[in-house]
Order: sequence, then C-alpha cells, then structure tokens
Amino acid sequence: MDIDGIKIHNLHIIKNTQLHQEYIKKPFKTLNEYEYAEELINLIRHIPNHIPIIRISTDTLKEELIAPLWHMQKGQFVEYVTQSMLYRDYYQGEFINKQNLVLPKQNIFSLEDKSKTIWDKIYKDYYHPKSGAYVQAKELFIKQSKLIQKLEKKDVELLDIGFGMGYNSLLCIKQKKKNFLKITALDLNRQIIKASANLNENEDEKNILNTIYKTSFYKDEKNELNLILGDARHTIKSLNKKFDIIFLDAFLHNLNPSLLSIDFICLLKNLLEKEGIIICTNTYHKVKAAFCLAKFTYEEFFIEKTDIKALIVKHGEKLYKEDVYKDPYLVYREKQILNN
Repeated sequence: MDIDGIKIHNLHIIKNTQLHQEYIKKPFKTLNEYEYAEELINLIRHIPNHIPIIRISTDTLKEELIAPLWHMQKGQFVEYVTQSMLYRDYYQGEFINKQNLVLPKQNIFSLEDKSKTIWDKIYKDYYHPKSGAYVQAKELFIKQSKLIQKLEKKDVELLDIGFGMGYNSLLCIKQKKKNFLKITALDLNRQIIKASANLNENEDEKNILNTIYKTSFYKDEKNELNLILGDARHTIKSLNKKFDIIFLDAFLHNLNPSLLSIDFICLLKNLLEKEGIIICTNTYHKVKAAFCLAKFTYEEFFIEKTDIKALIVKHGEKLYKEDVYKDPYLVYREKQILNN
C-alpha cells in the first residue's frame, strides 16, 4: 500500500459510548503503559522504515476516560518507547529490512583488578566500583549471599536485578557447584551486554555474553539464565516464583531511585524465600529506611581499603525512621521521584 504516514492509537474506553456499555456488562483487560509499549515496539519493528510514524498513543479528556488509567505522562511515554528500542538494539522495520547495527561508542575504563567497566551516559555513573568488577562479584555478591553453601544443599534460584555488563551472573555461572543454579536477570539495556562481550578477554565469558545478547538465554549442565528486557518495575511483576538470592545492583541513589523506592522494594518481599538474602549495593539512609519499612532487616558490609560496600538484607524487623523514595504507580521518572 502506498502509505505516507501512520498514526497508532491505543484502545480507550470513553464514557457514554457503546464500548463503555459493553465494558460495564463484561469488563475486559486494557493495556497499561508498559504492556502497550511492548505491543507497540513489536509493531514498529514490522513497519517499513521509510514510513513516518506520526503518533504512537491517543488522548482522551481525563473526565471522559474509563480505562486504561495511565500515570505516565505522554512525553514520558514517547521517551520510554524510544529509549527501550535504543537500549535493545531494536529499530523500525527490522523484521522487513535487515541491516547491520552499529553500537554507540562507550567510555571504557580499566579497574584495579584488570576488569573493564563503562561509564553510563544516561545515569552518569560507572557500572562498577574502582576496586573492580571481579572483586565485587566474588567478595560481595557470591561470598556474602552464601551462594556456594546454598548450592551444596539444593538447587538455587537467583534474581539478578541490574544485569548490566554481566560480571555478577558470569562469576556465579563459573563457580563449581554440586546442584543447579537458575538465574533470572532483569535489565533495560541489551546494548551493554554486547559491549561487555566485545571488551571481555576471557573466551568462555565472551561466548556466554554473546549467547545472552542474541537469545536472552543461556544453559549448560549446571546453570541456566533467562534475561528479561524492560523496566524492572514492570518485568518484576511477571515473576511467579520465589528466590533464594536477590542481587539489587542499581546505579547511585540520586540517579536511579526508581529501583530503590519503597514501592519497588516492597515487591521484593513476596519474591524472597523465608531464609533468602538480598545483596543491595546502595547504603544510602533512605534505602535503609525503605527496607525497614518493607519489613526487612539488614547488616552493613564493606571491604576495607576499597570502595565496595553493600547492605546484606533478610526478612525481619528493624526500626529506622527516615523519609523514603516513593513511586506509587511504578512509572515515575527518576527526577520526579527525587523532586517529590
């Protein structure tokens, strides 16, 4: 068809329409911001890339709209869709016209343990402490979560929130183990996995990262990893099992409060096994307060003469009165959370 432009509208149920009457008789599901974004992105990947997309969502006056009731602003939704596609290396028309992707140039730094990290341009933070990605993975995430001891007793479910360059999960996979390790990894950014693979000089690790980049999946005799792409505030709701260990590896608290809000931390409560452990790399007082408010207890951990520190979190009671980051609809921008 000779199309000059496309407008895409999401379904709105509007007051005093025939659809409204049908909805009253038999309510049906409508899509929230994240769900619609996933459907939209899939559609855009099927639209020939020479056709301008004029619009990607619709407007209805608040007093006339029955459903869906969104809390993400229209401009923010456009930013979210654009950023999601960039992070995942998706582009308009890719299912029709294949083309070679060019990864953006990254600011790369060598760390004290010879590992390499990247400066994130959006969050304005390094992915790892100066002491090193391998040191942090081994001495903090693996040792303090008691991963090896747990694997001696049974199969282990691990949730890696903020997979990033993959060092934490990679070292968990490479540990000798008696039982099976199943990792569920959450992240927005698929590009960074490819960049990490290009930087990694260990062939085994490079191959694992390339496999995860291509398929979002990896499996061998003792390990399995499933990568779920998207905003963790949304993707975490799709998880229907409990975890023995949770890694919460966000950027700095003043740059990435969306993963450190009381509302997000409360989601972890039902995901953590009774004897489970959370390793959180942020020790800011508002984060401590959020864990306490969500009925967790914690101990502070640090390695002397390094910049590695964390909270070791478990189920329990601990009193800590302090204001916390709030994100009640789990859609707010980082700056909006800070301003509020």
